[in-house]
Amino acid sequence: MDFDRLIKTNVKQAFKIVGNLAPIAEFIKTEKGDFDFSTGEFDTPTMTSANIKVIVTNSKKTSDSATVIWTRINFISGQLDVKAYDTVILKGNTWKIGPTLDDNGYVSSIDLYREVANG
Repeated sequence: MDFDRLIKTNVKQAFKIVGNLAPIAEFIKTEKGDFDFSTGEFDTPTMTSANIKVIVTNSKKTSDSATVIWTRINFISGQLDVKAYDTVILKGNTWKIGPTLDDNGYVSSIDLYREVANG
C-alpha cells in the first residue's frame, strides 16, 4: 500500500470536507517593471495571483499595546511556492507573508502579519 498517496488523498479530502470554514486566500506577486531609458520611467509593474483554500488555525495581537496582529494559515503542500509571493488577501484584509513554519510534504503552515489601529 502506498501510504504517501493515501495521506495526500486524505489531506485533499479534509480540505473539501471543511467547506466554507476554509476561506480562499489570494496570494499576490508584484513584479516591478523594467526601466525605460527612453522615457526615464519604470514600466508598469505586473501583478499575478494564485487563489488557494486555507485553514486559519490561530490569530492574535502580539500584545495588548501592539499594532501588529498575526494569523497562522495551513494549506496543501505543493500548491504554490510561497517565497515567490509578496502579500496575501484573506477575508478582505491584506497581510504580509512571514516565514514558512512547517512543510511536512502534506500541509504547509505560514504566519501572516498586518498592522492594525492601536486600541
